[in-house]
Amino acid sequence: MGKGLPSGIVKRYGISKDAWKVFRDRNKKTYKGRGPSKTSVKKVSRRYRRKRRRRRTRTIPVLPIAGFAASTNAWGAWGNFAAGDFGSGLEKVFAGWTGYSFKQGDFDFARMAHGLLPIALGVLVHKGLNFLGVNRVFSGLPSPFNRVRL
Repeated sequence: MGKGLPSGIVKRYGISKDAWKVFRDRNKKTYKGRGPSKTSVKKVSRRYRRKRRRRRTRTIPVLPIAGFAASTNAWGAWGNFAAGDFGSGLEKVFAGWTGYSFKQGDFDFARMAHGLLPIALGVLVHKGLNFLGVNRVFSGLPSPFNRVRL
């Protein structure tokens, strides 16, 4: 809907207080508006079209997952899991991520850095390759490969 004075009033009175007064008092005979239009307007029936919601396909970020797997194997936790010693394996994984060892009862920053470094490195390289547009190449590949992202 347009705002402001109609062009017919502006042509007659300019943009002034009188023009606004005439615009507000349209029912008086001082303003002669346009008559009915000569062209007929056809009513078009509108159909409601439901918007479809599209979900983005699930992609698998390979480098952060590889960094995660490398960080869990940083202190040999997978060997403990394979041997059936889950308590020792979980302690090694937890010590690698947080730096705190329950068995020794101390905090070691080097242990934490050794566990979190592969995860951080995987995420940073993933973001860098995404910025460079490498993952756009993977999106154009055939079906099983287009879900892989570096």
